[in-house]
Amino acid sequence: MGLNVIWIDDKSREKTGFASIFISRCEKRHGIYISPFELAVDGISYLEQNIDQFQAVILDAKGWHDKKDATTTTYGMHEAIKRLERLAYKKYVPYYVLTAQGDLVGDEEFAYSVGKDKVYYKYSSDDVERLLKQIEDDAKHNSRLQTRVYYHEVLDYLESTNKNTSEILLDILEALHYPKDNSKFNPLLYYNQLRQIIENLFSEANKYKIIPDECFQNNKVNIDQCYRFLVGNDCEILELRYGNSGESITPKHIADMLSMILYLGNIKSHYTKLTDRDKLKLDSYLKDEVGKSHYLIYSLTFQVCEIIIWMKDYIKEHQDIKSNLQKCKKLNYPKGIVEPIDGITDFYQIGDIYCIESGIVEKMGLVGKTIKVIKYIPNPNKELNFPFLVKRAIP
Repeated sequence: MGLNVIWIDDKSREKTGFASIFISRCEKRHGIYISPFELAVDGISYLEQNIDQFQAVILDAKGWHDKKDATTTTYGMHEAIKRLERLAYKKYVPYYVLTAQGDLVGDEEFAYSVGKDKVYYKYSSDDVERLLKQIEDDAKHNSRLQTRVYYHEVLDYLESTNKNTSEILLDILEALHYPKDNSKFNPLLYYNQLRQIIENLFSEANKYKIIPDECFQNNKVNIDQCYRFLVGNDCEILELRYGNSGESITPKHIADMLSMILYLGNIKSHYTKLTDRDKLKLDSYLKDEVGKSHYLIYSLTFQVCEIIIWMKDYIKEHQDIKSNLQKCKKLNYPKGIVEPIDGITDFYQIGDIYCIESGIVEKMGLVGKTIKVIKYIPNPNKELNFPFLVKRAIP
């Protein structure tokens, strides 16, 4: 499939000379089909009305902006560039400057005003060839550039924190919008990578102690404990929580999104390169859990975008480290050794105050181990001389 390019030059419609040779060269050698316009205002207006048909715009440095112009100037070119930049929200269309003004080609100030490496000399065969090859190369990557424009807010933030996670998100979003250009995209390999993006966000929150240091050990993120802290659950392993019972950092919809993303990305949860064995394991896991969905990965990706924006805004509004640390509350769980009770087989004791059902102890292999008492109730069995019955405990 060829490329369609608008060429704006006051001599672009001439039937002889450079114009005819250039248009023929574009089509025959490169499969680039030129739509010529003499006036900048006409060329850009036509592009606006037919933007999906074109992959690039070639501008003349000095030309006619509209019919009112008395002389050729750079005004039309600069106005065209401004309109192209405004159009980027709808579609990114790259532009290039092909000029007969040899003095402008090496002019640093001029190059700065139109963009680096965008200026080519009309009467240099090598320059023309470089221009056409650049148009071809840029067109190949245009879908990625366009996707970056669509999602610039989330991608710019990730770019500022971890370029790798930005590229991960861009891979998925590009595959969503341009499936024909990304036929080899395998959703099954990206559930874990979405989790890695969340891991990076947790690390950003830790810079301001929104998530405390205890959730980060040996240069690794304890993702489960980070999640628990954010959503207002007890971090049982670390014995801490955010604020008082009932308080949380995340609103409910963000907490629910995080839960699903972290659940589906559970395998190989840190920054590691997946081996073939890992990929097979992940493939099997996701097929068993989510079936053969083609759309779940995209649904989760939009949720990740929502989480990124929420986290970015939250971090911006909560940069007082001292205040953030004050919201981290320590939990001092009772601890004790699990020991048999003389003459009783249905229960074990934990010190002199707590007892626990033998089924729980034997299932978890807790005999003789020191455990944390997480949850307990008044002991309903009055025959046992222990005030509390343990309902949940961890080593």
